[in-house]
Amino acid sequence: MKPFMTTKNPKLLDPIRKYWYLCFLYIIFSYLLIRIIVIGSSKIADATDSLFAGEKAALLEFMIPFIILMLLGGAIAFGKSYSKNTFSICMQTDIRNMLVSKLVEIRIPYFDTEGTGTLMNKLLSDMYQTEALFAEGIPELFVAIITIITVCSYIGLQSVRLLLVTMICYPLLFWSAGKLTKMVGKIAVVRRQLYDELENSAYDVIQGISVGRTFHLYELQKKRIFDIAD
Repeated sequence: MKPFMTTKNPKLLDPIRKYWYLCFLYIIFSYLLIRIIVIGSSKIADATDSLFAGEKAALLEFMIPFIILMLLGGAIAFGKSYSKNTFSICMQTDIRNMLVSKLVEIRIPYFDTEGTGTLMNKLLSDMYQTEALFAEGIPELFVAIITIITVCSYIGLQSVRLLLVTMICYPLLFWSAGKLTKMVGKIAVVRRQLYDELENSAYDVIQGISVGRTFHLYELQKKRIFDIAD
């Protein structure tokens, strides 16, 4: 099977070139939404400090900014969700069409070495992984980077010690999660191999029954099965 992405025909990058603006809008909306959350948290902290300090505060002075932030946050959250879902659907549709179109290019001898069940499992698995990478993985990566930078800058302005504790604890948490993911991945590989064997066996049985009926051997096969069972 020829690779999907080559230097002469980078088909896998075509959907990204077509829908890059949706990913860009998703990143912009995500940044704005994070900024609104940070600003809202800061407003709440200021209001709480004023109440504990016993200072007089007018309710409208706090409610009007909150209402504005809520309206802006709702509009930006809608734009973020719309751009992400549209980008995801467009990417998944194009990638699925490319993967399915490659089936007609597979040479016949390939089916002699690889079972049909194995081929279908590989196709579906590659399809889901590729869709998840280009439709969700890459946009979420950019958003995660923006979130980390924005939140760390806010925490650093409040307390440098808290920022240092956060920067030490989170890498340890990610390292532990990575170890756990590798362990689960090994189990998933074994599970996929077992499913391949089961599907290949099922296809062989179905093909055997079809051949038996074609050559009127069904009754003979049934008699032999009953004799073995007895």
